[in-house]
Amino acid sequence: TRPCHTQMMQRHLQEQTKNFSLEKLRRASRVLFGFILVAFICSKGAAKSFLQDLSPPLSLIVSSSISLKSTSKLSCSARESLSLHHRSLSSRERRSSSIGASFARPWFRPLSYALTKLAASSSFSARSTGSPSFSSSFFFSRRSRSGCGKSKQSRNSHVGITSGVGGYQYAHTVAATGSGGRGEANVNMEDGKLSADDRFDAFRALRLSSKRGHSEKFERQLQRLRGLPNLSPRECSILVRAAAEMNRPKLAIEIFHQAINAGAASTELFNSAISSQRFSASWKIGINLFMQMPQRNVKRDVVTYNTLISVLARSHKWRLALEVTRELVDRRKGVSSLSSSQSGDDGARSPLRGLVAEIRGSDPDIQADDVTFNAGIYAARVGRKSDKAIELLSEMQDVGMQPDTVSFSSVISALRGPNAWSTALLLLEDMKRLGVGRNTITYNAIIKTAAQASNWHLAFTLLEDMRQDKVVPDVISYNTVIHACEQQARVDKALEVFNEMEKASVLPNTITYNTAISVCEKAGNLDTALSLFEQMKAPNANSAHPVAPVNRDEITFNALISTCEKAGDWQLALSMLDQMRVDHIPRSTVTFNAAISACQKAGKWQQALALLFTDMPAENVAPSTITFNAAISACGAAGEWRTALALFQRVRELEETARAATEVRGMRRKGGQAQKRLPSNRIRRDSFTYSSIINALGVSGELDLAFSLFEEYRAMCSPSLQSYGRDKDKGRARKNYPSIVVYNTIAAGCERDGTGRGAAYAERVWQAIKDDEVEPEVYTIGTLVSALERGEDTRDLLLALESELEDRVSSAPSGT
Repeated sequence: TRPCHTQMMQRHLQEQTKNFSLEKLRRASRVLFGFILVAFICSKGAAKSFLQDLSPPLSLIVSSSISLKSTSKLSCSARESLSLHHRSLSSRERRSSSIGASFARPWFRPLSYALTKLAASSSFSARSTGSPSFSSSFFFSRRSRSGCGKSKQSRNSHVGITSGVGGYQYAHTVAATGSGGRGEANVNMEDGKLSADDRFDAFRALRLSSKRGHSEKFERQLQRLRGLPNLSPRECSILVRAAAEMNRPKLAIEIFHQAINAGAASTELFNSAISSQRFSASWKIGINLFMQMPQRNVKRDVVTYNTLISVLARSHKWRLALEVTRELVDRRKGVSSLSSSQSGDDGARSPLRGLVAEIRGSDPDIQADDVTFNAGIYAARVGRKSDKAIELLSEMQDVGMQPDTVSFSSVISALRGPNAWSTALLLLEDMKRLGVGRNTITYNAIIKTAAQASNWHLAFTLLEDMRQDKVVPDVISYNTVIHACEQQARVDKALEVFNEMEKASVLPNTITYNTAISVCEKAGNLDTALSLFEQMKAPNANSAHPVAPVNRDEITFNALISTCEKAGDWQLALSMLDQMRVDHIPRSTVTFNAAISACQKAGKWQQALALLFTDMPAENVAPSTITFNAAISACGAAGEWRTALALFQRVRELEETARAATEVRGMRRKGGQAQKRLPSNRIRRDSFTYSSIINALGVSGELDLAFSLFEEYRAMCSPSLQSYGRDKDKGRARKNYPSIVVYNTIAAGCERDGTGRGAAYAERVWQAIKDDEVEPEVYTIGTLVSALERGEDTRDLLLALESELEDRVSSAPSGT
């Protein structure tokens, strides 16, 4: 309530009132609480000016609450607001024109609760003002279901502002009062005695604490409520759901068993317990609970099956989730086709097979509803089965159900492949044709398909269509468009989107800056990358309302160091590496790889080796194949071929050690049967390793040693050569198939030799290309031609290669 705080709140809320809509009113109840605070803290005239452009329901409250007219009826402005609000209602909402019915909608309940607290707060009293009083009453109905949902209870909260002598006197007649304005029920829980109203508000406060993540308050409230006598099944379900929302699945199961032992078993309780396992690895517990329900004489409903499908999908048991969905869908069609042949999973066959048999032989009257279809579509999305998702969406319409926004958004999110964007656009047209609303998640999923296809033009178009469809883009929308620009290294377009975010009052986050810096890395634009990096310290520094700095993480520094590598600024790269240590940001293998590559391109082999053998062991960071490849290239560029060869030998030793250790572990694990598959993260020689060492030897004139390593590389690839013919027609590339890069490197070494020895080796390289069925490039043939020109006995081959080179150049498209 200090003047400086009030002015800051006024400026912030003035920004929030721009383009305010009913949709924002539904989603931003906390912001509206701030408006009401300003209405009472600031002058009444300022409050009216703040809220005059808001929706009619809120204008009605303000006009009625702070009106200066001395009357017992609604003021003129309040009556006008009420009339405007009534005219804006749809025919469905015009069932009652009373104030209470208009304000009883679910999205308005948080405001009624806030007004109740404000009316009871002594800090808002205005006895010293001597202002005339105003009297009005508002009734807000809240409904709750008990048991399995067969009976309904309603309770009313009454907010009264009554007149007093010389000023305002606030009467508070609601059971749940705020403790310090934080929403915690202020109820007397001594000896476990609570009235029905206090009991309701205590459980409501627990749910609010769990949703907001207030761990200390949650623990305190949970301990009190668990000790209450005669907990109903619904109250036990609330406790289980609250524990699940706090990401405490074990606690949720503990509360569940406590309720079962107390005889509070119900369908809702089991559904809550099964749902609590959605975000944990204990999916087997959810299956066991599902199968225990008949034993406890608890009837399953469609919510039980929908919850089970969600648990299976989130636990990556999407195949079984799709089978359960298929069974419910077929029941709705009048057929049943659940099969147990595809439900086996390693390490989980017994519970899954039991589940299949249980579903097939029970609850024949339970059929799929719209939530079932949406859960099945989500399972297809987890399994990246876009065809299954589209099939479920089509069947949803076949059985007479109208797909909603969640259905279409999930299907679009499940699309994969370079042509997914075309299917996403067709689904968007279907949504418009069927009158299904589009939201931010829908457009974000479509924009993501455009980014996956590197189609930044389409991403920009969709962003504009999003605004025309009156859907507000969020930070994810802009981040995805910037990512689409990253694929094509379009720095100008990425910065254009970045500036649009500032105009739209959307604050960029760490991902935004990381993606924008990555765009600069692809384009080699170091100055722009540094500008964005510095801007993270003070975003919107030129604005009247600067925001907090954006956190810089490992990805931020990795992208900037890679940009320094592309720009050849190795000193700045090492400086950023030191800055990470100062900022206590962990440095990973990727970080050191980028720094070593920067040193390699600048020819600073000593600094590269210092990073590899000093800094990385000091921070317990394991090197990778890329690390050694960059270090070998750095030594080769500086002419230190002996050091490069020693590094190559070190890679070979590490590879042999890793292979031996893997074989020993496989023999122990499988009883003497060695495991052939090696871990993918171990250090192993690849084509770039051989290319780096062959180039280092070729630059130093060690052509004999370089060619021996080339022959070693061919021998390493020989198993892949034998099976390449079988996989070639299937379109599968072998992991160790010879790379043309190595052949180009040895050809360059032959050309660099400048003697007849180089020409002889060039002839052998060409023979190896033909034997290995490697497709040569124009560069390969041109380099070999240059090497053969210095030979004496290679005239025939020289003429043949020159002829082939001319044919390739003449047949190549213009500009290539």
